Amino acid sequence: MDIESKYNISSYGFLSEYNSETMPLGWDYLLPLQENISVDDGELFRKTVHKIAPPDNELDQLIERIPDLALKDQKFLYAFLGVVQAKYVWAKGEKDTEANIPKHIGKPLHAIGTIMKLPPFFNYYPCTGFNWNLKDPSKPFSLDNIRVIFSLKQKFREHVDNFFLLHIAIEAAGGKCLADMMKAKEYMIKRDNKKLVKVMENVLTSISNIVNIMKQFPVKCSPEAYYSFRHIFNGVYDKEKFPEGIKYEGVECDPILYPSVNAGQSPIIPAFDTFLGVEHQDNDKLIVHGNQQFYHPRHLQFIFDLGRAPVVKTYIESINNKELTTLYQKCAEKILNFRRVHYSIVKTYLYEKMKAHNVDLSDIAKGERHPSDLLNSFINSTQKNHVHTLQIKNRSNPGYILIPIFVVLLSLIFMKFYKSLSQGH
Repeated sequence: MDIESKYNISSYGFLSEYNSETMPLGWDYLLPLQENISVDDGELFRKTVHKIAPPDNELDQLIERIPDLALKDQKFLYAFLGVVQAKYVWAKGEKDTEANIPKHIGKPLHAIGTIMKLPPFFNYYPCTGFNWNLKDPSKPFSLDNIRVIFSLKQKFREHVDNFFLLHIAIEAAGGKCLADMMKAKEYMIKRDNKKLVKVMENVLTSISNIVNIMKQFPVKCSPEAYYSFRHIFNGVYDKEKFPEGIKYEGVECDPILYPSVNAGQSPIIPAFDTFLGVEHQDNDKLIVHGNQQFYHPRHLQFIFDLGRAPVVKTYIESINNKELTTLYQKCAEKILNFRRVHYSIVKTYLYEKMKAHNVDLSDIAKGERHPSDLLNSFINSTQKNHVHTLQIKNRSNPGYILIPIFVVLLSLIFMKFYKSLSQGH
């Protein structure tokens, strides 16, 4: 089995290759919501949700047939219902939340999430992986040639859509070298450094492209636009708003708790960290491992397998290859650059805008790790593990052998000279 099939990787990386935009047969009761998914009137949205409820027996029959749906239809329903669930909770902003999800939304979402082995609530996949298509399939992937399937708002619509499109473009940019990173293991075993050089060059290009895309956020999605829909991404750990999490009517399970939706729920940057050998601090590892629950199971397996020996950092440290060492350092510096750009964008979008609206910064991600603290910690661990560790310290370098020999020879010459002087006296 090839790498792409084994790990469910498309030509766009972890993104789904193609996403359906058509409501599956039999699910017509959801069509009014599909037509009004971007409505800004929260009260109207919730009323629409309540108005479309089908009879319980019809809903149960539809849910029973979910396993028989084509994969493209399962993806569509999972993404669509996830968006509806989040909009229903936050439809009227942060002061009027709703913790009880109606049966005809929560029950099928819980069922399809279980079948697809993905979280049964709104997360990063509905935002990116299943929420895009090419504008013109005859043309290659580019930021100008992609569009979202589900728009969340009418106001600032272009900016809101751009927010998702930029994340989608980041996924595709990073995804171009996923298969190459896995193939690098074979090249290291065979000590095929020429092919490994090519992999490292591709990795450097991908990370550079990601950084360039990141820098477009403040232009393509203004902080004002982001602030207008930011609350939809909030988690439900706030005990004041959600003392028992959220509940799905008709579903027998514990109350559902989930964190804020964020790009950390994507495996793309962890893939680069794993490939390059980044070791995060213990507290940060808990965050990284916690985010793994949002990965597609085969994408998670990709991360695990990528971390198994041989590892590129250890390999490059063990050989005398200046070209590979230089490429590694450039990749390390570029991923560090990514972390710094990410932090500056979060500061622009969250802190500065919230200060302008006199919002208490302690309310950000209430019940979760503070974004500023987390991102700063990622910067420190990335800098420590990359830039400071690998300093062309290849043990096979002749210098590591010649220098000790040279020292020994000097010592012998000095001893002989000292002995002759003593005999002369």
